[in-house]
Amino acid sequence: ENQFFVPRMLSERQTERLMYTSDQYLVTTYYNHLTCYKNSDFFRSYPAPTDVFCISIHGDMLAFGCKGDNTSGNVSASAGILNLDRTKFPSVVFIKTCDN
Repeated sequence: ENQFFVPRMLSERQTERLMYTSDQYLVTTYYNHLTCYKNSDFFRSYPAPTDVFCISIHGDMLAFGCKGDNTSGNVSASAGILNLDRTKFPSVVFIKTCDN
């Protein structure tokens, strides 16, 4: 009961970090990739610009922050909003910032 099944294409990954849980959602990250489960079912997976360090869900929107990469000098910190309602567009929006 309430088991989460990972899609076959994602099954080769090493351990993922658990970032958010609720009665309805489970969100994990693997390096710079977000994977969402809804009611124990795989829902959506998206890449992020860099490693994800924070997540919050409000209604049908998932907000997340990415730390950027100061060492390369060309990847800024960023935030994103992932739409958890499949009937709404767009699915994901990224917001870049120079503040890192």
